[in-house]
Amino acid sequence: MDRPLIELNEIHRIFVSGRTSVHAVRGVNLRVDSGEFVAIMGASGSGKSSLMNILGCLDRPTRGTYRLAGIDVSGLDSDALAAIRNRRIGFVFQGFNLISRTSAQENVELPMIYATPALTVSEQRARAARALQQVGLANRATHLPAELSGGQQQRVAIARALLLAPALLLADEPTANLVTRTSVELMDLFQRIND
Repeated sequence: MDRPLIELNEIHRIFVSGRTSVHAVRGVNLRVDSGEFVAIMGASGSGKSSLMNILGCLDRPTRGTYRLAGIDVSGLDSDALAAIRNRRIGFVFQGFNLISRTSAQENVELPMIYATPALTVSEQRARAARALQQVGLANRATHLPAELSGGQQQRVAIARALLLAPALLLADEPTANLVTRTSVELMDLFQRIND
């Protein structure tokens, strides 16, 4: 059997403030194989975001092991985690996180500045154009975020996340700020990407 893309073993995340300890994540075990489409659901305050931060290598577990594509990332230093985020993980956030003074195309190109190996400017532009085409926004490439609807801004964020063909795409409440119809369209887009 192939090794899992994600393998969590007894993951805990405890935040300490003075004498108070908050157990955000308690003993989570999880296996996700490549190509699976998974949703993490729970009540507000149940630890979903804390777990997503661990999965995205933005935070480390207090204890337990996390293997991403066979690599134990639980104890890696900040530089190693940054390299893994750059090469293996794409992020789509609830708030889009677009730079307001740059075009959709430039927002999508941004992760390539840090890509290893480095890409030429023409390669960056071509990849960003393909990513915008994939999410149905090729005709909006020169528009600033303020000139795009919420759904279009989220599509730019999705294109940016897909740009370097990550093994893992994490979306933290990607439709929370959108109207129902747009939310359904974006979930359909995620399904097509996964397919």
